[in-house]
Amino acid sequence: MSQKMCRRHFGALTGLMRLGASHAAFSQIGSTASSWPRLRQLLVEYVDGKKLAGAAIAVAQSGSALAYLQAGRLSLQSDTAFDENSICRIYSMTKPVTGLAAMLLIEKGKLRLDQSVTDILPEWRSLQVAIDPGKGLEARPAKQRMTIRHLLTHTSGLAYWTPNQGTDALSVAYRSRGITPGNYGTGLKRPGYGPQATGLEDMVKRLAELPLAADPGSVWRYSVSLDVMGLIIERVSGKPLDVFARDHLFEPLKMSSTGFQVPRAASGRLTTNYTVTSGGLEPLDPRETSVFLKPPGLLAGGAGVVTTARDFARLGAMLIADGALDGVRVIAAQSARMARSNLLPPAVRYEGGGYGAGMRVAAGGRNAQDAAGAVSWNGAAGTMWLVDPARRLNFVFMSQFMPPTAYPIWGEASAALTMDRDSG
Repeated sequence: MSQKMCRRHFGALTGLMRLGASHAAFSQIGSTASSWPRLRQLLVEYVDGKKLAGAAIAVAQSGSALAYLQAGRLSLQSDTAFDENSICRIYSMTKPVTGLAAMLLIEKGKLRLDQSVTDILPEWRSLQVAIDPGKGLEARPAKQRMTIRHLLTHTSGLAYWTPNQGTDALSVAYRSRGITPGNYGTGLKRPGYGPQATGLEDMVKRLAELPLAADPGSVWRYSVSLDVMGLIIERVSGKPLDVFARDHLFEPLKMSSTGFQVPRAASGRLTTNYTVTSGGLEPLDPRETSVFLKPPGLLAGGAGVVTTARDFARLGAMLIADGALDGVRVIAAQSARMARSNLLPPAVRYEGGGYGAGMRVAAGGRNAQDAAGAVSWNGAAGTMWLVDPARRLNFVFMSQFMPPTAYPIWGEASAALTMDRDSG
């Protein structure tokens, strides 16, 4: 794919970079900016404590204007403020984007929720299931067919591998055979990695050579299923995933700083991603040389998007409004509601509720993320997304550090959001 085409995927990127002298300077917009004191304090503590280079939040509830909170800089060496227009790697928060893209095709009748995956991926006609994926790859024939529903809800039987999980034999086979979509840069150079799949066609071919971890529709297991969905979207629509998402989601929603690559024109707003070490923050993907400045080798529908707090909040606002925003109908109301509903097969349970089109669906609880009908998902670089349609709560948290388990920031942000929500 050409550099020129990839730049088009980002759309027209505009916006001024903000400069400030204070290490924990804030930008707030909207009448509810003062209603989020605990969230603001959380950002200050993390940045002033040098746990983060910078962070930003977009938040609104009950139909109020978005409040933008910010602290810190794009990197430890930068003088540019980290704000709602700063471009961040959202990794697994890409999954709701791909899920919504699939729902658009279901809405148009080009896909069916319970359609067999082999209708689009004939290379998967003879699926096998590992007898004991923890010990080896010996397999038997699958008892059920895999469907689009299974891919959207991580019930396909596919597996996954990341540095912090996936020590069973099947997951290790993913790593050694280069089936690690969403893994970038220096991460690919660790011992035990095989050459990365060169694209979605190659990835699906490699997956066909390995057994599943479980029968489709039998259990929830985090997987590469939303990455596989990227190839299905391409084959059904005739457009690569990045182009389809741009044409049908990003441009209609005016998410002008969102895509699968950061063009040079927007590189001044790109953040640095850090590794948290005992000695402090170490650059993992520096903003000046980031892999996201180059065309992606594989369009990772599970982890490949870069965006801003401002842009991703627009995606949330669209879901809250049942598929429309600023007078533009992006997806049918029924499709929006279906995307954020529990789509799990009847026999499958998921902790804390259900699972929709690439997003968790909460069953009920006091915590903001657990409110009945709230949808959410997080990203491996310390990002967090939550939408509660009933309360019209829209929340995006952006920071850039790995691994996400280095700090309890997701839980702390959720607790701060809940307290601010209840007292606002």
